[in-house]
Amino acid sequence: MRLYHFSLSSASYRVRIALNLKGLPYDYVPVNLDQIDRLFGAQEEVSQATLASVGLLGDVTEPVVVLARGEVTKPLTVKVQRISATAKQKIEAAGGTVEVLPFTVDKRRPRS
Repeated sequence: MRLYHFSLSSASYRVRIALNLKGLPYDYVPVNLDQIDRLFGAQEEVSQATLASVGLLGDVTEPVVVLARGEVTKPLTVKVQRISATAKQKIEAAGGTVEVLPFTVDKRRPRS
């Protein structure tokens, strides 16, 4: 979920405070299935490290959400923090597997 800067929206400012108090992440990096299918071969693992190595992720510590835009034509092993239900169905229909990883928030890291 991307939240607007608090000066633009007082509601997102209040939501950001609540999410910080609960220790929940609110900025996931979206990656679509068409990008994954184009950049990864069959039986390859898709994770934060491999997404960063192909340039889809700026930092290995950023949480990832996989969205269902596009199709998957080969079996992949996907290990991410969030995935849409449709994306999971498409990956499993192509013979791949999906593992949802836990995401821990570093409470010492400043939030903007």
